[in-house]
Amino acid sequence: MERRRILIDAERIRRLAREEKIGAAVVEKDYALTWLLSGFFLKDSQLKDSFVLKGGTAIRKAFFPGKWRFSEDLDFTVVDRNDANSMSLYRKSWTCFLQRAALPIPYTHTMLTPEQ
Repeated sequence: MERRRILIDAERIRRLAREEKIGAAVVEKDYALTWLLSGFFLKDSQLKDSFVLKGGTAIRKAFFPGKWRFSEDLDFTVVDRNDANSMSLYRKSWTCFLQRAALPIPYTHTMLTPEQ
């Protein structure tokens, strides 16, 4: 099966940037993060049931899809915090996904204990 990538073209990025009065880099980053999210939560994704998207991006995508609030990052929570395999699966799958996408997007993670 051939994989087809649908990409936003430079003219559309510039047009959206002009309309929203923001930098083209912000539009492009938001597009890339949205594209990553779509892959992250595909029906066959091993990750979709292990993590919950939260934060400003989640609110925008769920409740205000027609309004532009541009994403700077993606925030997730592990569904089962006692499942060490989820974090390992997440790191492996995320790294593989980024390599396949050929996108140089770094990720960081913060581990909180119940006391925090």
